[in-house]
This record gives sequence, C-alpha cells and structure tokens, in this order.
Amino acid sequence: MIRNYAKYKDASEEDREKFLKLKNEREGKFENKIKTDVSNLPLFFKNADNDPVWDELNDRCLGCGRCNIVCPTCYCFDVYDCMDLNMTSGERCREWDACTLKDFAVVSTGENFRSTRGQRLRHRFNRKFNYLMTKYNASFCVGCGRCTRSCPVNIDVVETVNTIIKNNRNHE
Repeated sequence: MIRNYAKYKDASEEDREKFLKLKNEREGKFENKIKTDVSNLPLFFKNADNDPVWDELNDRCLGCGRCNIVCPTCYCFDVYDCMDLNMTSGERCREWDACTLKDFAVVSTGENFRSTRGQRLRHRFNRKFNYLMTKYNASFCVGCGRCTRSCPVNIDVVETVNTIIKNNRNHE
C-alpha cells in the first residue's frame, strides 16, 4: 500500500546517521526508573503471585478501572446481547471492559476467579509485564504514566514494578 500510494524516498546514509544521532540524544534525556532491564520483568512477575504488594494494593485500590480506560494498550471488551423492547429482535453488542473491574472475571456460574482488587491488579500487571512480554518479547506498557496520573489513590506503576523487583531479589 505504501509503495502504491505514498510518496517516499529511500533514506541516505546521511539520513540514517542523523536519525541514529537524534535517537541516541532522545534516549539520553529519559531516565529509566525501573530498577532492571525491562526484558527481565517476566522473570520477576512469574514468582510474584503471592507477593505482599498485591495485599497492600488490594487495600488501596478502589476498583474504578480508570487505569485501564486511559491505557493506550488495554483493549479488553465484553460481548452481550442487546434485546429490543419487543423481545423479538436485537443485536450482539461489544463494549469496552477492564480487567480491574469487579465483574470482568465472572463466569456463567457466578464464580469470580479474580474477586479481590489485588488479584485484578496482579492480573493487569502480569498482562503488561509477563504474559504478553513472554509471548511477544515486547513490553505492553508504553511508559506514558496515564494510569498513575489518573489513579485517585496514587497507585504508581513504576513504584509497584520496583517493589516486585525488590521483593523478588530478596528471595534469590
């Protein structure tokens, strides 16, 4: 599609050098606040299911889902049937959902496999820093900080990740 419709030119060696220079300058301006290389995070999170940080976050989190709603990499949804008032027609509806909301993990029999806010936050963090990183070898957190800024009880993603790292290093 790009070849057919876009106007572009091949990058020259000078263009490549300029790009690499700008990229290196940009990276030097940002401080890595996570206390390990990001590629190590799945190793820390695999051993963190019973970390006390989840109990502490359970007591703080309101379960409002704001962190999910503002996250540019969250894409979970629910599907349900929207019946018309005549009850003879309707449509299948898709609605944005969030793994930090109470009903997200409820199954048809009524059980909730992540009934506490701490368990739901643990799932969210594992989704960003373990499950998808293990599958795709890339972080599913872009580091924008929207979740931290929008949290009404100041749950900080970097602080939580660093706590997991610290607690797991203590057990090594």
